Amino acid sequence: MKRFLCLLLCLVMATALLAGCGEDDEDKGAIIPVYLASPIGNFDPAYATHDVNGNIFLGLMFEGLFRIGENGKLEKAIAKSWTIKEDPDHDDYVMEIELNTTYWSDGRQVSADDFVYAWKRLLEPEYQSENASLLFDIKNARAVKDGDMTIDDLGLYAADTTVLQIVFERKIDYNQFLENTASIALLPLREDTAVRLDNWASNNATMVTNGPFILKKIEYAADQKTISRIECERNVYYYRDVDRDHLKKSVFPYRFVMDFTKTAEEQAAMYEAGEIYVDANLPLSARAGANVETGSTMSTATIVFNNNKAPFDKPEVRKALSQAIDRTALANIVVFAEAAEGFVPKGTFETTQGTSFRSAGAVLNTAGDVAGAKSLLSSAGVSSGTIDLAIRSGDHVYQAVAEYVKGVWEQLGFTVNIVEFGQKYYIENEYDQWRDIFESVYRSGEFSYTFTEVDSNGNEKSETFACDAMLVDYYSSTNPFSILSSFSRPFSGGAMDLTSGSEYANVPHICGYVSDSYDQLIENAYAETDRAARASILHQAEQALAADMPVAPLFTYKLGYQISGDLSKVKTSGDGFFVLTKAALKNYLELQTTETAATLDPNETAAG
Repeated sequence: MKRFLCLLLCLVMATALLAGCGEDDEDKGAIIPVYLASPIGNFDPAYATHDVNGNIFLGLMFEGLFRIGENGKLEKAIAKSWTIKEDPDHDDYVMEIELNTTYWSDGRQVSADDFVYAWKRLLEPEYQSENASLLFDIKNARAVKDGDMTIDDLGLYAADTTVLQIVFERKIDYNQFLENTASIALLPLREDTAVRLDNWASNNATMVTNGPFILKKIEYAADQKTISRIECERNVYYYRDVDRDHLKKSVFPYRFVMDFTKTAEEQAAMYEAGEIYVDANLPLSARAGANVETGSTMSTATIVFNNNKAPFDKPEVRKALSQAIDRTALANIVVFAEAAEGFVPKGTFETTQGTSFRSAGAVLNTAGDVAGAKSLLSSAGVSSGTIDLAIRSGDHVYQAVAEYVKGVWEQLGFTVNIVEFGQKYYIENEYDQWRDIFESVYRSGEFSYTFTEVDSNGNEKSETFACDAMLVDYYSSTNPFSILSSFSRPFSGGAMDLTSGSEYANVPHICGYVSDSYDQLIENAYAETDRAARASILHQAEQALAADMPVAPLFTYKLGYQISGDLSKVKTSGDGFFVLTKAALKNYLELQTTETAATLDPNETAAG
């Protein structure tokens, strides 16, 4: 009997050992070196909407209710179904959206509460977001944003774990509201994560995501200002049936690796050598004539002027600075770009899906006119001055655009300084955190931000970052109202000071633009629920905005990317995201190099 028990115990231990070995040797999928975009320092949707590179990363790591498909049409994402209940006699207009079952990267189910929190965050009076007007059709939304009602008065509820209930002020175009929800600004967020730290999304250890990939690793260079490496790994909980199949893979690739210690030129050489499999950020010198695939985006490179500071407080000066720029020439420099014809890009809908707001024609002259610009400056009594133009650090496209603009503006008599803002390291609640200085300057509303840090001896050290104009990427929704309304005070989404004790007043757009007549046009557009009639008013508003030029749209980005023949099933969305859930790398186990295997943690298998 003892011998039998001994043999049985040995069998059990051997079985466990074999099972353990099988788990260690499990093929987790391909590790794919790529170069998708320049790095970003904060993966918070509120920050990344001002950076075309951020949009690409957010598209991998988060998922909303709907998405814009490859053909530019609305597609369901987390949304499973929706119903509309109307009771005109009692002014009740309610939409309920049922969610599909999926999970955050820590295994917690994505719930209606996650959308409620994220949307309420945009509508808090103290929170700055140009995208707040996407939600203004919700009951009491405007009053909440103005500080006249509390956030609890908002007509937005989690009716059940997977049921989002939205109460509207009136009967609206429900399809347009569903289109609004495809904006990356309305992605769900985890309240327990976002309220813990100011820059929760700057460190993979302090964030969770609900998309097909997680931020597995983010490494900063020794200067703690620039990012040297990003690794995106499969979210094992993405649409996973935890009750039935703990190993189900809704995402095929295991990991995407991006090494930012290499320049764009070096990355291109690595692609040609077969060492990376997607190059979506080619050096400018290699773009013209390159054999690439292209796609649309909803991001427009825009120069934002400080309208509160002389001489930019004069419309003639802003118009002159804009008029001098040859947008077609600039788009040709960038190559993967299309000259901006207005403040609203072509991807926005005029009335229904598939129609374009831009089909009505251009409101901006894409050809530069330096002589006309000089005449405008003369009429304003301005002939010279210094302009500090801020860009994000570490991006060769931003640098090239800024250099071109500098050359043009110096022809007008200005001295132009290009200033680059990167990241600043600090510790909060014992977590390593990084502040995006560019975004901090932008969101300050004053084009100035002071960063204070405390050294190991408890001494404070402050550094001030300031500029006169900023090169900002504006991500647009498919709704032209949300783009144009942000320049109107009642719809700007600006952060209000609720501590002053004085009467709360609407805050203008970050640039400081104020126009009563423009405000009235946007009010008229908001009051109009017929999409065709509203579009007509919005075209008038865009013309009025072009007459004052508070910001200067330059060009709309296009995706331009090379894909290795060894990699298949790579798709893109209609608003500029990569869809990589089914990407397949041919013979990836054979192609797996020692260098790629070294990207794994010590306890992971090289095959994975």
